[in-house]
Amino acid sequence: MKKTLTSALFSLLLLVCGVNLLSAQTVSGGGAQNDGFVLVLRGPGGQILEYDQALPCQILGTAWGGDVTKTPQIKGDLVFGFDSPGGQVDSFLCDTVLNNYTGKIVVVRRGVCAFSDKTLNAQRAGAIAVIALNNAANPADCATPNPGAGATAGQVTIPTVTTSMVVANQILGLLNAGTVEGEFVLPPFGPRDVKIVEGFYTPSNVQTPEAHMGTDTFAFSANVLNSGTETATNVVLVTEVQRANGSVIVADTVFLGDIIAGDTVNSSDIDTTVTLWPPTVANGIVVGTYNLVHKVFADGNDARPSDNASSAPFIITDFLFAKEDGNIVQASRPSTLPSAWHWGNVYTMSAATQEQYKAVSVVINYATNAAPDPQPNEIQADISLFRVNDDIGADFSGFDPEQFPPEQDATFVGFGSFQAPSDAAQFQDHEIQLLDFNTLEENVVLDKGARYIAMVSFKEPFNTVFLSYGDVATLPGVSDLLYITSWSGGFVGDPDPYVRLNIGLVSTTDERPLADNTMRIVPNPVSETLNLQFDFAKPTQATITLADMTGKVITIDDRPSLLNDQLQYPVTRLAPGTYLARVATPEGTLTKQFVVVK
Repeated sequence: MKKTLTSALFSLLLLVCGVNLLSAQTVSGGGAQNDGFVLVLRGPGGQILEYDQALPCQILGTAWGGDVTKTPQIKGDLVFGFDSPGGQVDSFLCDTVLNNYTGKIVVVRRGVCAFSDKTLNAQRAGAIAVIALNNAANPADCATPNPGAGATAGQVTIPTVTTSMVVANQILGLLNAGTVEGEFVLPPFGPRDVKIVEGFYTPSNVQTPEAHMGTDTFAFSANVLNSGTETATNVVLVTEVQRANGSVIVADTVFLGDIIAGDTVNSSDIDTTVTLWPPTVANGIVVGTYNLVHKVFADGNDARPSDNASSAPFIITDFLFAKEDGNIVQASRPSTLPSAWHWGNVYTMSAATQEQYKAVSVVINYATNAAPDPQPNEIQADISLFRVNDDIGADFSGFDPEQFPPEQDATFVGFGSFQAPSDAAQFQDHEIQLLDFNTLEENVVLDKGARYIAMVSFKEPFNTVFLSYGDVATLPGVSDLLYITSWSGGFVGDPDPYVRLNIGLVSTTDERPLADNTMRIVPNPVSETLNLQFDFAKPTQATITLADMTGKVITIDDRPSLLNDQLQYPVTRLAPGTYLARVATPEGTLTKQFVVVK
């Protein structure tokens, strides 16, 4: 599980001045509450729409306010929520409501104020539930807003659900056609209904450089719930690593046996030996996007097959560490603003590589509220890179939660300063060059097997900024660290900040050169596939790196044993030009140039 440090409260950036904040799908498919329900809408002419909390691109319950699954029958007509009697100005519901919504399910639009403010206003007017419609710029957007807890959340007692843009448009169409009745239907949905309530995501990053995949293992683990009324028999869990096109690279199976109604079984309690080891170039996994997929099967027809699977992507990159997949339209900051706050990610270097790498830059992404808060082109921030001491536990036991900067538990090795450009916009990437703390020169040499914290700090008056984040999946261990008044394992809900770390080769010269015939390049020039032919006198541990002429890494390949091998690397995605092929071993290195032509 992800956090071992105390989590802090957080607030979501509101929809202001076109800033659109959406929540990504998680691998578990469920929230902290409101899990396991279906929203049924009955419209004019017998039209019926059904939306399942367990499905992506549909609806999402909140972790605050009323819990749909613990609330007596919720059934009533849908009405738009307006701030004044007969008002048709908007449906944000951010002001005191004078209409009477007793017994109604109130429909509101997201934006302008916190979700909890909207629901509290509807609740005071007699509503029994609130449906918040997303209003993304892209009508086909499948992301569902993650309704953050505003300052009024503790006063809310009725449920709130949010919708994707796709669902929002369908609901609007139904409402425009006439009277619509809504009902929240709870389980059990039938005698046979098994579901994956959490498929554990075991890579430590969403995006990891190829050379550092050795720090990740793909453990086989999921929680399976029988929410039906009868015992589920012959339950089987399958875990797969899939390519983006759905083809399966590796898979394994755990037989869970029979699960009685209402029980949850964790697959690791049944079989702790099944592990999908880190992918390598040898078995077909190279730079690209992949999915970790869990599926559950049982005898008979399942009442809701939609929740029998969960998936989340992991991405192998050339030289980028990141905790998100780049699809960022959401951001966060502390709900009570301190004079300064600090949020960063923990990245672990591979101990197996034969190369020496350096931290080149950090990339951040943020958004702001409307003036008088500082605007995107006015933001300033500090960037820090800390090397965590080796005696600090994997779960960060021994890390002093009160000390900032963490001088006793980590070493300050790099820094950078950010001044937003004049044309900076909302949710825009900004790359900041790292400087070595000791030499003041560009780039920071990284130690093999070490953990680093790449962190951004916002101080007054720029502490009002919202740092973008990802929640593709709940990452294992302590993957990010937050400091407000003490260190914690991040914000509630396990978002991971958009604080990326770019790495590169320390050197492209051969200080201890290997014999020239150790590696041959054929053909050269090359247009499609680069062939590297190796000639070692004995099996040799080696790291092969392709890079541009500045040392920026393109491909990394760790090999435990090279002898007389030929390795192939596609180069069709490279622009025409000159590049470096380099092999590093314990005995030395050899670097050669190759030319890509089109």
